[in-house]
Amino acid sequence: MQATPEQLASTLEQSLSHVADIRRAAESNLQARSLQPDYPMLLLQIVHNPSHPLPIAQAAAVAFKNFIKANWSEETGPISEQTREQVRTILVDLMLQVRPTIQKQLSATLTIISQTDFPSKWPQLLPALVSKLAVTGTPDWGLVLGVLRTIHSVMRRYRHQYKSTDVLKDLKYILGILEQPYFMLFGGILNSIEQTLANPAVAAQIFDIVRLLLKIFYTLNVIDLPEFFEDNMEVFMSNFRKLLHFQVPATSPEPLRAALLEGLTEDRPGRLHRVQALVCNCINLYIEKYEEEFQRYLHVFVQDVWNLVSNIGAEMRYDPLVHAALEFLRSVSTSVYYALFNDPSALQIICKNIVIPCMKLRQDDLEIFEDNPQEYIRRDMEGSDGDTRRRSALELVKGLRKHFEAQVTQIFSADIGVLLQQYASNPKDNWWAKSTAIYLVTSLAVRSATTRQGVSSTNELVPIMEFFTNQIVPELQNPAPASLLLKADALKFVTSFRQQLSKDVIMQLFPLLVSVLQDPNTVVHSYAANFIDRVLTIKDGAVPRFGKADIKPILRGVIVALFAALQFPGSAQNEYVMRAIMRTIAVAQDEMVPLAADCMHQLVAVLGNVVQNPTIPTFNHYMFECIAALVGSVGTAAPANITAFEQYLFPPFQTILQKDILEFAPYVFQIMSQLLELDPAGVTPPFQSIFPALVAPVLWERSGNVPALVRLLQAYLWRGRGEGVIQHIEPVLGVFQKLISSNATDDEAFYLLESIVAYVPLAAVTPHLPTIFTIIFTRLTRSRTPKFVRSFAIFLGFFVAVHGGSSLVQTVEKIQNGLMARVVDLWLQNGTQIIGKVERKIVIIALIKMLTETPELTADPFVTFWPRILVTLMQMLGQAAEGDTSAPEDGHLQMPAFEDSEVSFTNVFSQLIFAPKPHHDPLATVQQDPRLLLPTELHRKGMDSQAVASLAPTRELLVKLSEYYQGAGLPALNFA
Repeated sequence: MQATPEQLASTLEQSLSHVADIRRAAESNLQARSLQPDYPMLLLQIVHNPSHPLPIAQAAAVAFKNFIKANWSEETGPISEQTREQVRTILVDLMLQVRPTIQKQLSATLTIISQTDFPSKWPQLLPALVSKLAVTGTPDWGLVLGVLRTIHSVMRRYRHQYKSTDVLKDLKYILGILEQPYFMLFGGILNSIEQTLANPAVAAQIFDIVRLLLKIFYTLNVIDLPEFFEDNMEVFMSNFRKLLHFQVPATSPEPLRAALLEGLTEDRPGRLHRVQALVCNCINLYIEKYEEEFQRYLHVFVQDVWNLVSNIGAEMRYDPLVHAALEFLRSVSTSVYYALFNDPSALQIICKNIVIPCMKLRQDDLEIFEDNPQEYIRRDMEGSDGDTRRRSALELVKGLRKHFEAQVTQIFSADIGVLLQQYASNPKDNWWAKSTAIYLVTSLAVRSATTRQGVSSTNELVPIMEFFTNQIVPELQNPAPASLLLKADALKFVTSFRQQLSKDVIMQLFPLLVSVLQDPNTVVHSYAANFIDRVLTIKDGAVPRFGKADIKPILRGVIVALFAALQFPGSAQNEYVMRAIMRTIAVAQDEMVPLAADCMHQLVAVLGNVVQNPTIPTFNHYMFECIAALVGSVGTAAPANITAFEQYLFPPFQTILQKDILEFAPYVFQIMSQLLELDPAGVTPPFQSIFPALVAPVLWERSGNVPALVRLLQAYLWRGRGEGVIQHIEPVLGVFQKLISSNATDDEAFYLLESIVAYVPLAAVTPHLPTIFTIIFTRLTRSRTPKFVRSFAIFLGFFVAVHGGSSLVQTVEKIQNGLMARVVDLWLQNGTQIIGKVERKIVIIALIKMLTETPELTADPFVTFWPRILVTLMQMLGQAAEGDTSAPEDGHLQMPAFEDSEVSFTNVFSQLIFAPKPHHDPLATVQQDPRLLLPTELHRKGMDSQAVASLAPTRELLVKLSEYYQGAGLPALNFA
């Protein structure tokens, strides 16, 4: 039965109820009604009806937006074309008639629709909006503001698109409709802006309108310079200058000053400064993209921006404007018009009046350091301070150094000296001066740097090591610094310039860093931990600068201090500390053996706390990496420790699985795999007891579990040689069937199947082989993908390499006579596409076995396979000649290279870098070069020259094969 607007409004009202049962019932009712064709139009009727209370109308607008967002792009969804046309017809007028809070929801909905429909399916949208911009009589600035907000929202997507024919066509269409009304509105408002100041409410609306006009200007110009804007550049630039020069008189009434100068909060910019920041963004766009057309205005804008930023207050609310202004000056300094700064007095003024004040710490910075250390670290160390004054000033210094490095260095060197003298005269009160000096030295010295490598190239005019010795080391040694922030600055300096510090110098710093780690200040011990982590990744060429022998003398002290830092308030889940622990364990390797028990005890304690409230994904990941690194390092060097590790880890692992902590389960399965792979006792009773639970279907429903669980089952098969799995073979094969049915997991299905083939006795597998191959052939028929076919080709190699070609022929032919021909076709077509070293070796050996150990291929109906297999085999051997086909050492876990250990994670499955999956070669005993193995096996089989020549299809192939015979020390083939 179709609902009425009143019934739907009642349901919406119930969906706002504080009573959970009523609310959930209403939400379920709304979900059911959303399937009715008139649902969106009923919602719009509620929105349009002023008799409905605001909460219900707003709930209807939100429901309409969410429905459109979920269904509009689906052409076969619940929205008919008739309904779509109705919505497009009425939405603009309706949006402009409703109350402001509802208007924002409808504007967002309109934007969603425009993403797919504008302009091709909704050509009337822009004309309908533009028609509302005409300002006559007493203007309705609220209406104009709503229209501009919607136009900006619709057009904003073009900011992020590449220049293309279609995009330029859209912009030309938009300008054809918008340019004149936009031009008249912009000019009219700027010409009469002073007249609006008498009414603070109107003035606020006017500046909001100007802000949107500037955003639209940026959007229309970001792809290309339209002819309209080039022709009217003088007008626009004149208005831009007017906005940059605009000031609210100090004698203005307080309501006007509040309307234009105060933000929503004390650290947010007011309307005027938001507008001026947007002007800076627009002229910066022009200097970066259209400098030739813009150059005649450049000088006056440099002067305007220069004066503006020189006279702006130090409060945080002005930071966006200062950032935009300095970014413009930086762009000019690196452009072809950098000569505008080629004046010693100009450089002096910029450096002293703009850069130095912007680099000074403010009370706001100190408050963040003390009250919100995580935010301070995020901004200062992680680089999220891109729009702060300090970072903007640093970027300006970099820009100036491009053409004036010597002059800028000289100017700032004097300023650095003054700042250091200020500090020396009164460290307690002037510590900020040294902090500014450290930041200034960094901005002068760095030419190139990355987060991973630190500073890689420096300004030779800056005496970095002298500054380090005289200014940085004393701060690290000082047990009672004037400010802990200054110690954090010193730690950041040594971390940034770690490549420039010698090994001996860094080793001398380690005891200091261990001491600093004991400081309870979160920023300080986080920076110390970050130094340890980053230093241990330094390479000299391709060789790590620090190895296990280097850190052995300080290992215990570092580990103890790092774990102690996790006990400080606010650092229980400190990701920098945990990452430093991970890095230390990885570098120390087997030197961790004496510390293994205590270290694992500490990690398990941390894990137990985190299980109660896992909140920081990066910390969690590093924690599991630490466990994996310790298991890998110690378990490889001293396998007897594995039993103790299992006793430590199984209880918290059991808790994780019982509590169903989804994000932790893949980590648990990876480390369980690692333990089983390293345990010299093989599949011990604790592992035997949990195996039935591992093949329970519920675990395999979660995609994040699949790679880790497959690896764990492979470990069971490898370590137990299949014996413990035989009694559970049917549920294991059920897992295989589930995995192979999906494109996302079919490769994991083949990994599991290959281990079954390699390690389960053939007698236990044989009864199931017809079913296994039938499942594979069904999937090939239903959904064949390149990945699936390659995986199947590798599996065929495994099967033949382990059980022989005759088993393959007999199994396949039992399913259907003649099916082997299709299998061979598929195998040979894809064999040459296999790229894995071990996988290629397996397939090559399997093909050799097909030629030399498969009697079925010497008689009808399979005799025609032999020459085709030989051709593919010779192609693969030719490819193999370009690289080594030998297998890696079997069963030995190598710790990953440092450059590979920059961990990453997702919320589905995250591979633990320090728990690498071992690649076992079932043919590790086959050490002979396959190019020599082929002629050896053919000769052993007794195939003489005539027999080979009769089966080989081409003389060219025989010539190459004869070379292989000679390489194996056998007589060359005689095929003359």
